[in-house]
Amino acid sequence: MLSRISRTGSSYYISTGSRNSSRSPVRDKSSWNLGLARIWRFLGVRFFAVRRIGYHHVLMGISVVGIILLSLLVAGCSSHRMRGIYLLQLSYDHQIADSTQDSGGAVTNPSFYSVVANTSSTASLAVRVGYFGVCMAEDNPLSWTCRPKAKDLAKQVLESQDPLNVLAVADNFRDQVIVSVIIIMAIIMMLVGFCGLGTFPGWHEETRDDEVVEVKPFPSRAVSILILGLYVLATLFLLTAILWQHVAVVAHSATIEAAFNGAVKGEVGTAAMIFGWVAIGANCIVMIGLGVMVISLAMLRELLDDDEVDA
Repeated sequence: MLSRISRTGSSYYISTGSRNSSRSPVRDKSSWNLGLARIWRFLGVRFFAVRRIGYHHVLMGISVVGIILLSLLVAGCSSHRMRGIYLLQLSYDHQIADSTQDSGGAVTNPSFYSVVANTSSTASLAVRVGYFGVCMAEDNPLSWTCRPKAKDLAKQVLESQDPLNVLAVADNFRDQVIVSVIIIMAIIMMLVGFCGLGTFPGWHEETRDDEVVEVKPFPSRAVSILILGLYVLATLFLLTAILWQHVAVVAHSATIEAAFNGAVKGEVGTAAMIFGWVAIGANCIVMIGLGVMVISLAMLRELLDDDEVDA
């Protein structure tokens, strides 16, 4: 079945496949062609929906993956079920190294680290930080409690469980360092772009000269460029937000460990980092796909216009 690019007025469309509307059997075909026709008819009946999937549907599916991952990233630590998606985890570590050797003799007050080690010897608290929530586990590392604000968790913690105010340090990191507004703006732009992709015309059947043909009109050029611009902006926003998130979490974790001489251990949230960078990758794929589509359609329109001028 051959594809044909045509123009009707100011609209462009692709037509593939034609069959007589009376559906009369063709008896002069070879057995090989008849066999292929039967196989195609068999597959066409059972995979009709698959055959109607367009290029923009694939881009929409990839975009949905990015939107879901970013939504999970932003919702991390907002509830008990989301405790595994966190940016930073702070916990007490009772295996403290000798700071005078690790720092090359630059420690001017070694007694401070001795006080920290003695103070945190009875501590048993782990804190996880997300964009819109904080989770903590006391004696049992599996019994996590999550709240939108750290002050609600502070009422449940004894002084001996958090002598170095790790909960307050984590809450300060969430309020002062990380920013969720940029990611939310990117999600909104991706949603608008997703809805715009849904307006692209799909395959449908038309009857022309007593023949039923499958036709797919070209999408609007202005809408395509607008959606491409939205995804470009969303990608730039995500690059800024996720890169800042990654650098901030790693730097804050290293700073806290150095400040308390390893009495407090910082851990970067692996799931949150993976979700963020995979979402950027999905967005880049959609952006490149849209760019290729816009350029290809522009070239096809120019070729059709040149053919009409020559004719």
